[in-house]
Amino acid sequence: MKKKLRSLEAEKKRIQQTVLAIKELEAREESVKKQLETAKVLLAHTCVKSPIDGVVAKKWKEVGDFVSPGSPVFSIYNQNDVYVLAWIDEDDVADLSEGAKARIKLETCSMTVEGRVFQIGSSAGSVFSIIPRDTSQGVYTKVVQRIPVKVGFVSSVPKGCLKVGTNAVVWIERK
Repeated sequence: MKKKLRSLEAEKKRIQQTVLAIKELEAREESVKKQLETAKVLLAHTCVKSPIDGVVAKKWKEVGDFVSPGSPVFSIYNQNDVYVLAWIDEDDVADLSEGAKARIKLETCSMTVEGRVFQIGSSAGSVFSIIPRDTSQGVYTKVVQRIPVKVGFVSSVPKGCLKVGTNAVVWIERK
């Protein structure tokens, strides 16, 4: 009987040790689950998503590069939202109006298409230049400033003709 009692006590100890081992494994499992969730969050931070559908015009970073929040990774443009930016002399801007008809000659395919002025800038391009003119000694020579005018396409343009950053010649109907 004593032998059986010792055997049962030994069995009871093994069961208690097994219960402790199970609790330890459950705690480890919870820890690993938390690590997995953290890894998923960190992995989500490595995905680059665009707020618009578009075409990549420029790639600023390579795979494996570290990127700070807010720094550019890609320059993307929407093919349905393309326009020509014409720089018009300040003397001529008074003769223009939004909605004015325009013709745009695309140099990439030697094609002329119809357009319309949809925005006339409110300030000269020089206001935003990296190195502004120094006028501390006075200005003796008048420099004609240029105002940005956005001209959108009215007629359709073959996709191969539109290349971001290429040149175009623009004629705008005056008032």
